[in-house]
Amino acid sequence: MIVAKFPRVPCPSCDRPVAGIPTKRIGVVSVMDHKPQPRSLTLCPGSMQHVRMTDTPYLQELIFDSDSGLDPDEESPTIF
Repeated sequence: MIVAKFPRVPCPSCDRPVAGIPTKRIGVVSVMDHKPQPRSLTLCPGSMQHVRMTDTPYLQELIFDSDSGLDPDEESPTIF
């Protein structure tokens, strides 16, 4: 069984550190469903809200770097 470990982010409602589920946007996660108290029957209002990951660095690599010698305007090489 494979278990995913999600990064911890503070909930915007209760400030408790909870798991952040990745989203399609870079540097933004969705707060996992959680309860304000362990035995309560309702979810925290901050559950499933999108928050920015401030403590975790994220990088987006450039496809064409000026130092790589590749020209984005050139036609791609023919393989076959």
